[in-house]
Amino acid sequence: MNSQVSQSYDPATGARNYAVPAPPSEQQGASLQMSMLLPVLWRRLWIIVVCLVVCTLGGWLYVKQSTPLYRSTARLFVDRAGPQLIRSGEVDGMSREFNYRLTQAEMLRSMPVLSKLLDNPEIVGARTFADTSNLMEAIRRGLDVNVGADQLIYVSFDSPYPQESARVVNTIIEGYVEFSNEQKRSSAAEVLRILQREKEKQDKELSVRLKKLTDYRIASGELALGTGKGNVLLDQLTASSEALSQLQLKLVEARELFNAAQSMSNDPDQLRAFVESQRSKGVFVTGQSEDQKLRAELDELRVAQFQMERQLGPEHAFLNSFRQRVAVLEARLAQADKKYVANQLAVAEQYYLAVQRQAEDLARTVDNLRNEAKGLNSQLAEYELLRSEYDQTRSMVDILNSRIKELNITENAGAMNVMVLEVARPTDDPFSPNPSKIMKFAVTFGLILGVCAALGLEFLDDRIRSVEQVTAAVALPVLGVVPDTAGTAQDRQQAGRLVELSPHSSASEIYRTIRTGIFFSSPEGKTKVILITSPSPGDGKTTVASNLALALAQSGQRTLLLDADFRKPRIHAVFGMDNEHGLSSAVALQEPVEQLVKPGPIEDLWVIPSGPVPPNPAELLNSGRFKTLLATLSGQYDHIVIDSPPVLPVTDARILGADADLVVVVLRAEKSRRKSARHAVEAMQGVGAKILGVVINGAPRRGGNYGYYDQPYDGYYGEGYGGYGTYGKKPPTPPTTPPGSSPTIPAAPPQPT
Repeated sequence: MNSQVSQSYDPATGARNYAVPAPPSEQQGASLQMSMLLPVLWRRLWIIVVCLVVCTLGGWLYVKQSTPLYRSTARLFVDRAGPQLIRSGEVDGMSREFNYRLTQAEMLRSMPVLSKLLDNPEIVGARTFADTSNLMEAIRRGLDVNVGADQLIYVSFDSPYPQESARVVNTIIEGYVEFSNEQKRSSAAEVLRILQREKEKQDKELSVRLKKLTDYRIASGELALGTGKGNVLLDQLTASSEALSQLQLKLVEARELFNAAQSMSNDPDQLRAFVESQRSKGVFVTGQSEDQKLRAELDELRVAQFQMERQLGPEHAFLNSFRQRVAVLEARLAQADKKYVANQLAVAEQYYLAVQRQAEDLARTVDNLRNEAKGLNSQLAEYELLRSEYDQTRSMVDILNSRIKELNITENAGAMNVMVLEVARPTDDPFSPNPSKIMKFAVTFGLILGVCAALGLEFLDDRIRSVEQVTAAVALPVLGVVPDTAGTAQDRQQAGRLVELSPHSSASEIYRTIRTGIFFSSPEGKTKVILITSPSPGDGKTTVASNLALALAQSGQRTLLLDADFRKPRIHAVFGMDNEHGLSSAVALQEPVEQLVKPGPIEDLWVIPSGPVPPNPAELLNSGRFKTLLATLSGQYDHIVIDSPPVLPVTDARILGADADLVVVVLRAEKSRRKSARHAVEAMQGVGAKILGVVINGAPRRGGNYGYYDQPYDGYYGEGYGGYGTYGKKPPTPPTTPPGSSPTIPAAPPQPT
């Protein structure tokens, strides 16, 4: 019996009661699930192996069919430099430098830089782009530009040909250096033109004011030449005039910056380069995080599209989604460029208006000081006024000359801002695909997929595979687990008489264990009628019923095997009897039951076959005639074993269960469903049947979770016991009854004390 089933002895009634243990706790349930996991995986090992083989084969085919790509990488160091209108004492932090290099990385991917590759015949005629209609898009898909943690810019390109990969990278760097120099020269030229125009204007103004000052000195004589030192008001006027000169220069710068930015509003790339060249002044804002993110996402999407075009072909329908997403990102990028231009123009305009307001305020201050100076001494004030105007103009001309000279030096040294630390070189090993990485991923994915598939099928599989599943499903003890007798019985007839024909087998001993459970299940003499049934056809209830009857008879108990399966009777076939008359004849035709009882193959066993199949089996079993007949037979035999139809298809078993003293439910391992078993038990309990327990039939001899000894019991006990002696010996044939007389059913033996 199941070792987990507890038993108790009732001294008042002399009965042994069997009980199912309480449901396991969460911790015990988790341990039980873990202990069942390995057998489940072993049972579904073929699924895991198939998934592993398929995934491994798929990874191997991908590696073999994929075109190897070689990556060449160059390293650049880009330093911030560019023409400025005025000096700035601002020191850029690391974040600003990093953003500046991000901008340069975007410029490396920009169309003005990449378009220079179209002028190189080696690039246009390269084998890498032989099957590409859009050369520029193919270059951008294979190009990878990013800023490393060491503040260096890494430029890489993937190609099936290593020489061409290095050539493309080096050509892009050359184009970037040339484009950068052009932008610097363009910015320097623009600033130089601004300064030169302003210098011409200031030179004319200086000449006019110098002439006025000279003429006034001649006309005024010594009065204007000998006074004015120490006059605080005149000193303030002089200082304010100098400050106004500086502020007016700053106003010129702000106006020209705004005009230059406004002239570049139709070219975001040119405006971005001009803004970066003027970044040190702190006028413009960065505001490129969204722009950089969109460009990076667009480049990644184009690379993915390029790879999918190589794998699926440019006309594949799956690529439409990529093209739609590219169009959406391009539209968003154009919108971001428009927003960037608007922000820069707004910042430049605000800066210009702020400087203009400061200049106007300071000009009003200078005018007030001048008016006050005129009240002191008209001639002296006039002289000082002319001198301050002259000094102011001369100071501005000196500043413009200095800036023009510095600008020329900066323009000539601009080519030193980009340093190529490492040029791209061809590589011997392909960058993609990585065979070891792909195969590891394929094997890992195959194992995970196989385990998930195995557990999924196990979850969906409702068949009984262990004793624990039976007790959890029906909450009944397992009386015994009968192994599969396919190796010991050659046909159904021998399987039904296994206890007689192979008394020393493990299956025979299990039937005797079930017999012991029946003996101790209730007070002696109270267990008469034992019903054997199952949820569905094919579970082996007839085999269990016939072997259990043989086991009861071997113990010296007068046993009657009654075939009450009026649907598909088989007891007569198991014992080789005719089925012309039987139980249906006694109930329907009221034939004497004494004439229907047939001796079994061993002593103390008698058999009543089912007889002809009646048209109304359920009505016969539910009739008073059958109940009276069953009561009569119960008084003449120690045990009556009834073989009945299955519970779920028909109602016969429920009718018989209501009249039986005990019910044994037979389930077939690896076949019976837990849900069906639960419904069958509930149906029998619904009619008041007393279910003793469950017998698991047909358990596999290897790899199961049913826990029985798979060896002959004579070998298990040893030769010293001399086997089981009388097991399997057929008793002498009972005396035949003279023709015309009825056989007498032997009287029941006295009840044991």
